[in-house]
Amino acid sequence: MSDLLTQEIEHLTGRLDAIIREQAGEGVFRHLDRIRRLASRTHRQGDRESLAAKRSLINRLSVSEAYQIAHAFSLFFQLTNQCEERARIRHLQGEQAPAMSLRALFRELKEAGVSPARLQRRLDELEIQPVLTAHPTEAKRRAVLNQLWRVGANLADPDEALEALWQTEEVRAQRVGPLQEVENAVFYFDRTIFETTASFYRTFDAELAAHYPTVKRRGHFLTFASWVGGDRDGNPFVTPEVSRTTAQWHTCVARDYYERQCAQLVQEITHASPPSRRAQAEAPPDAILPFQPYEAYRGMLARLRSRLRAGKGDLPEILRTLEAVQAGLLAGKARRAAQGRVQRVLTQVRTFGLHLAELDFRDHSGKLDTAEAELLEEFGALRDIQRTHGVRASHRFILSMTRGRTICCGCRS
Repeated sequence: MSDLLTQEIEHLTGRLDAIIREQAGEGVFRHLDRIRRLASRTHRQGDRESLAAKRSLINRLSVSEAYQIAHAFSLFFQLTNQCEERARIRHLQGEQAPAMSLRALFRELKEAGVSPARLQRRLDELEIQPVLTAHPTEAKRRAVLNQLWRVGANLADPDEALEALWQTEEVRAQRVGPLQEVENAVFYFDRTIFETTASFYRTFDAELAAHYPTVKRRGHFLTFASWVGGDRDGNPFVTPEVSRTTAQWHTCVARDYYERQCAQLVQEITHASPPSRRAQAEAPPDAILPFQPYEAYRGMLARLRSRLRAGKGDLPEILRTLEAVQAGLLAGKARRAAQGRVQRVLTQVRTFGLHLAELDFRDHSGKLDTAEAELLEEFGALRDIQRTHGVRASHRFILSMTRGRTICCGCRS
């Protein structure tokens, strides 16, 4: 274990101890500390007396004390895991070409004698699409994940987040419904997938250029799909209306993310534009803009942001605006700005569109014989999603538990 990892674990768990002592009281904390010491001694020395003493202490706890101690141990291990994840990221970032990294991949292809022409052909054919499911492998509540994220973002002073984490129930009192599963799924887009995907493409393009300068990525081969809100075989409470709501939710999440990125760009792209572009930023006579008329790019981005906030702005308009801003910046020798957030948002828009992830419909093959009307309703919902959100939003109907030939419908109404 590295010194920094040890320091981070000791820091976070030490602050957690202080919060527990404050919130649960000295008595509960003494029990917790005693159980930890006995468990550690048993683990290191195989001490049967310590094991017996630990069991005896646990058996004497009240229900309330036992609950709080179980909660404390749960948080302790989650914080330790968080520190270990940070340590792994630092380790990978410190490696010149970590195993299974893009740098290692292209280096191996080069050493294996793969020609640029062959790589270009394969790259043009490449499609990768992770699919999110609602399978309960992630038991943490979204509220807990949010607080853990706050702890990681405020590592130097985590007490407020730790206090909230201690007072947040880890166990759900009510069963998760289909739309709650959708909410949990889109949480990962907002927190990680949007940014990670942009970073992936940036790294991919850089490593490709470094090892195969004549090969070009011509499309966005990494996209996402989801069964959450569309898999009625996995969850009988998923109705056609739930699927329609899910597709709308996907669009709202994507639109909201792009609106927030535009807000950031309005603050960052303060570059004065040439006179030929200033007309593009002219506002209506009654509009009051918080910047100057020669800041055409800010005007274009502000108008786009305003339309996104109003639930307007289609995909071509978003792309057209961002591409125009990027082209203007490049023409004005603002290469860094053009390849910064503007490029990241363009990559995200081209990857996620306004549909976020392709919603797959899935149902049991037995309904072909027993529930024709129900299947027709599902196809009707799929048609409605395509008409409202575009074909990319949903175009697969998967039948599970088929016999003989596998059936998978690619639906394009």
